[in-house]
Amino acid sequence: MTIKPHPPCQEATVILHEISRLIRKRLEERIVDLGLSEAQWRVIGFLSIGAGMSQTELAELLGMQKVPLGEILDRLGKKQLVYRKESPQDRRSKLVFLTNNARQLAESIRERFRTLRQNWQQSIGEAHWKLLQENLYIMADELCPLTTQQTLYSSSRQDASHLIGIIVRSIRRQFDLCSHQSGVTWSHWLIVNAVTSNPGINQRELADTLAINKVPLGKLLDRLQQNGWLRREQDQQDRRIKRLFINLDAQSLQRSQQVFHDYNKQCLTKIPQTKQSDFINTLIQWHECLIQQADAESTQLR
Repeated sequence: MTIKPHPPCQEATVILHEISRLIRKRLEERIVDLGLSEAQWRVIGFLSIGAGMSQTELAELLGMQKVPLGEILDRLGKKQLVYRKESPQDRRSKLVFLTNNARQLAESIRERFRTLRQNWQQSIGEAHWKLLQENLYIMADELCPLTTQQTLYSSSRQDASHLIGIIVRSIRRQFDLCSHQSGVTWSHWLIVNAVTSNPGINQRELADTLAINKVPLGKLLDRLQQNGWLRREQDQQDRRIKRLFINLDAQSLQRSQQVFHDYNKQCLTKIPQTKQSDFINTLIQWHECLIQQADAESTQLR
């Protein structure tokens, strides 16, 4: 089955999420030779911002819990890529720093990312890129925790492509808090959007599209099926395969779609009404650029 570029909807939060995923994928393809996991190169990237960062600040920026982040830092420490040092402001707190070896890695990552970013800026246009960045900072001010905002503004990493992931993690966290009573999470909505775009997609294809492992994806699908929002149908050629479809006429889904739409509008509240349409159109253009970039590279590899 040919999977259509995702997402087709005009909701800014969904487009932002997909752009963030594609950016990570594009960069990961270019640094595979460095032998770092996604979590490790993201840690190195943020630590390269300035002179030391607390584990709390780093956890906020990465959208991670302190315990798993601590385990990643321990592994990077064993590779002699990071070290911890007592904070001069608070002796109870430790600041995390990059070693010289890690700084060389960080520069290599930055250089490869710089090439990608230049391509996006050329496709979107310098003026639109600047306005996009301004609007992303407006969203960050509205959605991100104060500690994250302070770290962002004290850093040199004030770039649209870096802001996206931070904003998306804040959107996800806030949405899940707001909708916890219904039991419908941000991940559920990503599935609804992806299956609506690709009726008949199977679970393996959906897992690849959303970058979610099959087991947790199966549990998310079970919940949507229990809600009456999704159905599984047996493939006519291969009975082992189940095709996925969204029940668009389900009344509870329609009600929840309005809630989701209202949440999206709320996320854009601080962006002037006259600029919202241009902002969404620029995001769509960026998403299309990422898709075209992937298609062009795939063709070259054949």
